[in-house]
Amino acid sequence: MLGSALVLLSVVTSALAVIIVGKHSRKSSAFNVSLIVSCVGMAVLWPLAVLLTDFANANLEGLALFAVSGILAPGLVRLCYYEGLKKLGASVNASLFSVYPLYSSILAVFLLN
Repeated sequence: MLGSALVLLSVVTSALAVIIVGKHSRKSSAFNVSLIVSCVGMAVLWPLAVLLTDFANANLEGLALFAVSGILAPGLVRLCYYEGLKKLGASVNASLFSVYPLYSSILAVFLLN
């Protein structure tokens, strides 16, 4: 029951975010929107990460890879997503963006067998 409630909450907040960003994306650049969304996400998630991380198992190489992947994956994807939102509109962009798990799964099959 808790899992279903969390899924519904995730879907509603994700749809609400697309609608809000779609309405206000004409007033700002994709970089500014991406920066604001990333900063809000960091403000919410970093305290949880600090509280829930066992730093005895962390090393510098792992933290560096984690930082690079955090900049590349959400950073570049958000820039492309919000730029597409401005050019294509919310409905087309959201439908194209929703198939990315399919590409991740196909890539995982090839890379991980």
